[in-house]
Amino acid sequence: MPYKKWYIVFLMFVMAASAISGEADKFFKPDLGKKISTCINCGEDIYENMMTKVDLILKGKDPEYACSLPCAIKLIDNSDRYVDMYVKEYYSGRMISAANAIFVLGGNHHPANAIFPVMVFDRQDRAVYFVSQHGGSIFGTESILKLARENGVNDYSRVFYPDPGEKIGVCYHCEQPVYEKQLTRLEIITDKGIVNACGLKCAMIKMDGSNLSNIKVINFTTGFPFGIEKAWFVINSNVLPNAGEMPVLAFKEKMIAEEFIKIHRGMLLTSAEIIELMKKVTY
Repeated sequence: MPYKKWYIVFLMFVMAASAISGEADKFFKPDLGKKISTCINCGEDIYENMMTKVDLILKGKDPEYACSLPCAIKLIDNSDRYVDMYVKEYYSGRMISAANAIFVLGGNHHPANAIFPVMVFDRQDRAVYFVSQHGGSIFGTESILKLARENGVNDYSRVFYPDPGEKIGVCYHCEQPVYEKQLTRLEIITDKGIVNACGLKCAMIKMDGSNLSNIKVINFTTGFPFGIEKAWFVINSNVLPNAGEMPVLAFKEKMIAEEFIKIHRGMLLTSAEIIELMKKVTY
């Protein structure tokens, strides 16, 4: 896809992610844990559960912290005390040496509060598995640091190309485009066939909740639709879907959702509970 078209898609995702009202934000605010420091470069607050935080090990000094790889690069390039940096691994939440890490950009979800929205893995096979589920491109340490160095914190859209898949229609309520790989999309079976919704709020606006058997959500772990009545939902995690007016992730299996929360935080809700929550949320 040409750069211009990718950039338009990227802007659409950013606008959708920022379209949540202040009232909605109190329900969906990511759980990033306690504040532990501020970024050594940009001064942004850093929280213990931020997926993009970087721990910088310096010779003869206490560790410093950066909010992202581009900010970490600023210290690395300008300090003779730099020893190593540690980044947060996606599947375990552990801090691992960046020298041994594998990185992914452009999947169908991204770290909350991301300046440079990269996912980190401790093994190549885990990164490959992630990409098979969620899309994106794999980078080694040298190549990801090169991108961070060249693009900085203000121009990461040039390297963050979320792959939305094919456009499959528009939301039947707000008329926003709906894409194949969009985690927040829903399929609604009607007398006239299947219609699409960009997210739960739009789906609920036109439905009274009595015909849930006609609604399908997207399974976070497979990307395939399944009935909403069997779904478990996670809100407030430290990763967010790339598009959709409400940052909600759906899981078919409760155990997998619970394992996800152990690493990525958040709250687990049933389909009935998420529908009641949607009634409280306004744009």
